[in-house]
Amino acid sequence: AVAGRGRGHRGGEPLFSLDAVDPTKLNSMQKKVFEPEWLAGTSVGELMFQADYHLKELSMGEYEQPVVGMKSCFDFYMEGFEQEWTAREWFIVRKAEIHTSEDSVLIPYVKMGVEAREQVLKNGNLEDAPITRPNHPLVKYAEQFTHNFDLIAERKGVVYHLRELAKASILAKYLVDGDIRLDSSWFDLAGEVQSAGVLEIPQLWNERHNSQVQVQDGSIVDIVSSGRNVFGGVDFGLDRFSVAAPRVGAMGAVAARLGPRAAARVGPMGRAPSLTFGGPARAVAQSLSGVAGVSGSLRAVAGPSAVFSGRSAMAPRVGGFAPRLSGFAASRLTTPQGSLRAVAGPSSVFSGRTAMAPRLGGFAPRLSGFAASRLTTPQGV
Repeated sequence: AVAGRGRGHRGGEPLFSLDAVDPTKLNSMQKKVFEPEWLAGTSVGELMFQADYHLKELSMGEYEQPVVGMKSCFDFYMEGFEQEWTAREWFIVRKAEIHTSEDSVLIPYVKMGVEAREQVLKNGNLEDAPITRPNHPLVKYAEQFTHNFDLIAERKGVVYHLRELAKASILAKYLVDGDIRLDSSWFDLAGEVQSAGVLEIPQLWNERHNSQVQVQDGSIVDIVSSGRNVFGGVDFGLDRFSVAAPRVGAMGAVAARLGPRAAARVGPMGRAPSLTFGGPARAVAQSLSGVAGVSGSLRAVAGPSAVFSGRSAMAPRVGGFAPRLSGFAASRLTTPQGSLRAVAGPSSVFSGRTAMAPRLGGFAPRLSGFAASRLTTPQGV
């Protein structure tokens, strides 16, 4: 709801940044910057702040890394990067798509990551350096965080919910850019905006002293110390993704059931076209473990890319019943009595006739594009 409100009223996406109040001071306070400003009093604004702050804590080695083998930016610094530096890192969306299911449910898909840029002080403000070296400690940390992003999202709740926010923002972009009219209640689900609270906080710091003492003729000449600063924020960058012409995904459509709040049914006759962001949309394949009938059962095991298409009456009945399965990988299909065995390759076609299986009142199973290992017909299963 908040993502849709921001996209609809402002025409953009939610942004957050944690910046130094006075960049010229090493220990300056940091201020929360939200766009639009009313995000400061919402759950979305708080989530973006918590995710960004925890990213800084992890990158500076304040906590144990979420994946074994990951190093903090200070660990990379100790490996030989001797210069004093200031840099920023932030969350981004690297890939964004909208998929559609067979019953026109919109399913957002994202791939996220972290980017880093070295900064320089110019005219009293911190600006991105023209070139950021690939061996920069924060760049190395951002690369390994991006590589392990999905695994980190499973272990860090704040990162997981930030990814869900990115999905909601993509869905809002699709609805707004497509001029799809929604009831005002869609934008009121998040409740009223609360007080923004404190917008300036102390700077996060993690001290690791590294001093060099220069001695000449038995006396200390100079003591050199250095420091490193990390800033950043959340900038999904969804405007980088262009909306392609609606088309059906390469893998077709598959059945998927979501709750009423998660399903966005739009377009003529309740159907929504497929949409891609910067690339072809790929339909989401649903893995099915079994399909139950009304008066009996029809059981099948499907692979991850299988597509199931059937009728409303799924149970075998005595007389004229002909179930249809298309593109379906199954291990067992049961019929009222007897057994029918067949072995088929992934691209073979099996078509049942009356003479191929024991009949009970005219029952004749028909299978098209069906990869089966065994067909049995025990009574009542």
